[in-house]
Amino acid sequence: MRPDAANSRYQVISINFKRITLLTMPMYMIEVEVPGVGAVDEERMKDFASKSSKILESVASKVVWSHSYVSRDILFCVFHSENKDLLKEHADNEGFPLSKVSVVHATFDKTIMDSDSAYGPSSIGPVNASELSNDPRSKFMVIRPNPKGKSMLSHAELQSHAGSCRDACRKLGLQKVVWDHSFNTENGLYEMYFASNEEAVVEHTIAANFMVEKTARVTDVLSPATIDQA
Repeated sequence: MRPDAANSRYQVISINFKRITLLTMPMYMIEVEVPGVGAVDEERMKDFASKSSKILESVASKVVWSHSYVSRDILFCVFHSENKDLLKEHADNEGFPLSKVSVVHATFDKTIMDSDSAYGPSSIGPVNASELSNDPRSKFMVIRPNPKGKSMLSHAELQSHAGSCRDACRKLGLQKVVWDHSFNTENGLYEMYFASNEEAVVEHTIAANFMVEKTARVTDVLSPATIDQA
């Protein structure tokens, strides 16, 4: 039986501060507006992320950073936290106001088409930020409204959406656009794509008959692991 994502706390494995931590905390997607952040050089970005991690050490059992997608003016950050207030406190300590904080009900990719298992925030396991960061293909984060205005999609609805993503990619050609993974949040779908350019993402949206709120080119993907590799 699938747990009620709005009221349950999920058991997930995250790697943080060079150790494996067993967490039983909700997952959040947060947006932080930092004008020009995507133009910051790699070393300065990793230094920023390292300082952020050190600030988190004081609340390591309550807030854990998973990874962040860096775009031109916005950081899309995935955290595990006991509650939203702790995330807001962390952002205040960083000096960055949160633009949006969304509870993640589920993460999924194309493998959901092959499984009838219950889903939760760790349904596809931790995102491999190092692998994403090193992938030479252009990356895009696409934010879409949840279908039918629902804050949490059923397993069948996630499968249907994944099928539409897959079919649209095949129609356009996988050398042009590839859907990688998605987060179903209370405020919409956050979806990661590899694409030749932003126009290809737009074509995919049209081919899949989806709606879109925002598209941002991702310049890097950071995590505790990518910082350790620096």
